[in-house]
Amino acid sequence: MKSTNYFILFLLIIFIFTLGGCGNSLKSYSSYKDYDKATEKDTIEAYEEFIEKYPDHPYVRLANNRIEAIRTLDAYRNSFGSNNIIKKSNSGNP
Repeated sequence: MKSTNYFILFLLIIFIFTLGGCGNSLKSYSSYKDYDKATEKDTIEAYEEFIEKYPDHPYVRLANNRIEAIRTLDAYRNSFGSNNIIKKSNSGNP
């Protein structure tokens, strides 16, 4: 009987640790999903929202790089006016 109680306690501990790990996985999945949403919008504001929400995420560097690329392309487009080589597409991607 005593060994059965220890076994049940052991299973309960394993179950609790397993649940704790699931929460982190869901948060991680959510962050990648939010990054995908930012890339779909492909705006400076969308990337800045992602960076603000997940400042330590591995994709922050990618988001910052994309912000700089958008700013560079916008500056290029603005400097050459309507006769620029790079035309802005309907999707917002260069």
